[in-house]
Amino acid sequence: MWQLIPVLLYVSSAQALYRLNANNPYPYFNEDQANAPAVAKHGIDYSSFNGGSGLSFTDDPVNDQKDSQSYAADLELVENFANYLRKRTQLDPVSAGSPNDAAHQYNAILAVLIALARAIRNSCVDFEQIYDGIYFDTVDTYYKYGLANADKVAGMIEEYIRKGNSHITKLRALKQEICEKEIFCAVSLNNHIKSSPLLYVKELETLEALTHLAQSYYPYIEEFNQATQKGNALAYLQRSKERLKEYIMHIINSIEHITDRQVTCP
Repeated sequence: MWQLIPVLLYVSSAQALYRLNANNPYPYFNEDQANAPAVAKHGIDYSSFNGGSGLSFTDDPVNDQKDSQSYAADLELVENFANYLRKRTQLDPVSAGSPNDAAHQYNAILAVLIALARAIRNSCVDFEQIYDGIYFDTVDTYYKYGLANADKVAGMIEEYIRKGNSHITKLRALKQEICEKEIFCAVSLNNHIKSSPLLYVKELETLEALTHLAQSYYPYIEEFNQATQKGNALAYLQRSKERLKEYIMHIINSIEHITDRQVTCP
């Protein structure tokens, strides 16, 4: 029986084997996740999934130079990204039996991305070597898995969202508490965190990783959407080995902040 989370057993080395600057929400995705790109704004609107206004991405690490809205904005970014993934992976009851509907195709892409990231992270082998060696076999195996188990992939994404949120519970609770009382809650949240940094340092590291994961997802959104809506996800994956390499590295980097299982290499 295929399994997505414990990915690919590797036999030989050859085969062995997305920050918000607006006032709105965002999310994340797996228990093994990513990093982010350079300082640049990209307009994207996730608001239709969460009743807010439009969003824009910027790449800023979590640090003392963040502006007064940064922590609130990052938390919203992570929340909205999660809502976006929920929306894209939700199966349409009418076409749930069709492997060519957009949700099945989207879940198949996510299945491949997650499988690659987890296999490479678990391999303790040079990234370039292992990625090039397993890419096409992984695409073939986990694309089929994603189509046949689209509901399980959607459930897995939900579990990754839950796990990511479980690592930033204090920040989420603090934001809710402050924003219920303060008009300028983003400024107040920022000041509160900076006044007690040791209380939140670990959660801020995780929030940064999740924010970067959401940001790094942005450059792929349009091409994922086009491939899945046209039913061309497999062809897209087969021709995108080099294109997807950077995002796989982002996923692996973020995994370290939200996984409970550490990989020990000899």
